[in-house]
Amino acid sequence: MNKLPYYKSRKIKKHNLHISEYGGFIFSKKNIPSKNEDFTEGHFFNDKLDIQAIASSIARRNNFNWKGPHTHIISLTRRCVNACSYCSTLCKSSGKDMSLHTAKKIIDFIMDIPQEEVFIEFTGGEPVLNFSVISKIIPYAKEKAKLNGKRIFFSVVTSLSYENSKIIDFFIKNKINICSSLDGPKDIHDANRLLISGKSGFDFTVKNIKKIQAAAKMGKTSSLNLISTVTSSSIGNEKRIVDIYLGLGIERVQLGMLEPLGKAKYKKELDISPKEYLNFYRKAIEYILEINVKRGIFLYEKGMYLILYDILNGFSNPKRSLDIYHRLAYSVDGGIYPSDESRIIGENGDETFLMGNVKKDNFRNILSSQIASFSMAYNLNCFLSPLCARCPYCLWCRAPVWHNYAYGNSLWGNMVSSPKCQMMKGIFDLAFEILADRKKSKIIRSWVENVPL
Repeated sequence: MNKLPYYKSRKIKKHNLHISEYGGFIFSKKNIPSKNEDFTEGHFFNDKLDIQAIASSIARRNNFNWKGPHTHIISLTRRCVNACSYCSTLCKSSGKDMSLHTAKKIIDFIMDIPQEEVFIEFTGGEPVLNFSVISKIIPYAKEKAKLNGKRIFFSVVTSLSYENSKIIDFFIKNKINICSSLDGPKDIHDANRLLISGKSGFDFTVKNIKKIQAAAKMGKTSSLNLISTVTSSSIGNEKRIVDIYLGLGIERVQLGMLEPLGKAKYKKELDISPKEYLNFYRKAIEYILEINVKRGIFLYEKGMYLILYDILNGFSNPKRSLDIYHRLAYSVDGGIYPSDESRIIGENGDETFLMGNVKKDNFRNILSSQIASFSMAYNLNCFLSPLCARCPYCLWCRAPVWHNYAYGNSLWGNMVSSPKCQMMKGIFDLAFEILADRKKSKIIRSWVENVPL
């Protein structure tokens, strides 16, 4: 029973990383794991397998007890107050708003899904431009959730680049989690996120962030979720970007890749190569680790946290964006999509990913659509894609269908040329490099232990 099960290996600097087919991992000085190195954990040796733990991990990782998606992203308007240079949604100052009737139909559709917890996220455009629907649909959704015995939570994706204390007060009072963008200090932020008027919205954004963070400290709402979209303007400014988050009392930094959607797909002057992104990302992560160690301040990066959660726990964090399994998205006219990004592609004029409409379909209907079947199957790309299957990181990595389509006009995708694949491999390499370092590993493991789901 000492025979080694199938495993994959990758060189991580001076370490040999070995990953078992069950998601266990070890670092070895040798090319082949050896019991003589005391590497008896990680499900590598047949006489040391914890069958119960393996079965539980496989069941959770592959959604064996799946009841339906818990996250629902609702696009309330095609209007916006910003003219972001990398805007994915191609929204303008004028455009269609979602009606209250359609919003109620979406809530009714969601309540028919046999999931006990429901997370509803309002997005756009700038969703506060359709605030009348927000203010009416939240009480409606709460009442429906109560009648159906569901726990319900709300969030809103807003630029915060406006001065309207009543809207901010409403979000705080109703404990709506607020997500926004802060690309960095004013010069970096304004390089890509000016208002439609051509003026800066940075001061409004920071003022609102401070107000929300002050309320969060008093327990009135949750801390903000902010993202910095990494463009050519970000390169070389890793510390400045992290520092502005730190100065505003934000303990979660998110360094988002520029995705091939909307304007960003064609504005090559904004784009950076996978190598440039990974160099930026490494410097930012190293600086965040330094802040944890030298200043004793708890600060983490969301993308790295989600990857580490999966690696260390043996199953995906429920906040990871798995199309249909974890999330659905809805367009302003009630169209149903497997992800927010595919919804954006649809609202921009290409309805390849449209699965149905809440005005005529139910959840069971859309699951029978071809795009739903393919999207759900592709979440198991570790078993379906030959190149993914050979990758040591395939258990934890996801190359979304929408990205394959947006980048290469193919649902299946070509991982050989995919910049997403290159960047994800680099991030996983960095994650395991840190895990191999005893001092740094202690820090990032604390992220997984201390950040609530």
